[in-house]
Parts: sequence; C-alpha cells; structure tokens
Amino acid sequence: MPYRIQWYVEGRVILEEAFGDVTIEELVRFNAEVTALIVNEGIAPVHVIVDLSKVEKYPSSLREVLGTMRQKNPEKVGWMMIVTESPVMRFVASTVFQLARLKLRTFATMQQAKMFLAEIDESVAMIG
Repeated sequence: MPYRIQWYVEGRVILEEAFGDVTIEELVRFNAEVTALIVNEGIAPVHVIVDLSKVEKYPSSLREVLGTMRQKNPEKVGWMMIVTESPVMRFVASTVFQLARLKLRTFATMQQAKMFLAEIDESVAMIG
C-alpha cells in the first residue's frame, strides 16, 4: 500500500492518504508514523484526516485493526476524519475508533471533512 502523510495545517491537522491494498503490517507502520508526528510536532488538539477513497482492499479483522491503534499521547489527538464512500470501511473505522476511544466522523468526500473541521475548530486556518 503506498501512502502519504503530511501536515495539512502545520502542527494542527495531518492529512493521511492511502492507496491500493492495505495490510496489517502497513497499518502498523502507517499509524506509528502518524503517532510520532503528533507526539513530536503536534500542537493539541491535532486533527487527522484519513483519505481512504483510493483504497481497494482493507483488513476486515476488527481485532487486528484495533491492535494497530496505539496512541502515546491521546490527549493531543482531536478529531479523526475518515474519507471513504465504502460502507464496509466506514463500519470498520467507526467500530475501531469507538473501541480506541477516539473522536471520529466519516465522510464521503474530502470537501465534507474540511467543512466539518472548519465548524469544530475555528482556530485551524484551512488551506486548499
């Protein structure tokens, strides 16, 4: 699974994008990179937009996916926003994030996620 992680708004909003087939091993690496970014450079609350709209296959084991969700500083994490039209990925994300006790919203489009972020955190200067 190729992926990209970058600051969407420096120090405050991370944009994660994944493509193709996702494996558990890649999810572990992906989440570790995001966690390090939040811990080392983030200014609370750090919101995360996860664009899964170009993912073709995602692990279906809730237990395995939940095992990849280790946050060292959960108090720094704001909202997690998942972008996908897939009902299966929305269900998996909703279940896993609830069990991980993280605030989550799912959206069909990136525009919807950006609008939600602007509503919930006016301190974030949106770009794009």
